[in-house]
Amino acid sequence: MADTTTWAIAVSIASPIISAGAALTATRMTNARHDNRATLDADASRRRVDRELVVDVLLPAREWTQLMEVLLPVFWKMTHDDLVEFVDTDTGVRQREIIERRNVAITRARLFLSDPHLRETVGKLASFLNDYPDAVMGPIYKDKHDLEVVANGLAAIAAFKDRVDTLETDAIAMLTEPATPSR
Repeated sequence: MADTTTWAIAVSIASPIISAGAALTATRMTNARHDNRATLDADASRRRVDRELVVDVLLPAREWTQLMEVLLPVFWKMTHDDLVEFVDTDTGVRQREIIERRNVAITRARLFLSDPHLRETVGKLASFLNDYPDAVMGPIYKDKHDLEVVANGLAAIAAFKDRVDTLETDAIAMLTEPATPSR
């Protein structure tokens, strides 16, 4: 009888301990899954924001590139008075709007992109644009007799376009959503 009583006492003591241990283990497993899900959600949210920032840079940068490929030779042929008049044309207004959208998008991307490589690539675009007025437009306005300044300007715009394409390629590689595992 003593053995049965001892066994009953042991079971009555061990049973709540085992139940509590099982409950704690289940809670830990649930919390770990929840933490993992929260991390995955945060990563997905970060990638989504980064993609939006990159797209905001890509669209006006490409639009500006296309416009400048057409306008650069025209600017080379314009007189000072033509340039003054150009500012108020529909194309001049459109150019300013594109430049403003592009500059705002680049600034936002440089400040808010979480990926350092993409931020650096956007920084290279910004550097090019900082140098652009002196390096490209200066010679276009000053040397109206040397067609080579137009070729150099178009080459610079092509290099900018390549950097924009690199940004897109890198963003696709870095920000594509990973495949979700089957449940």
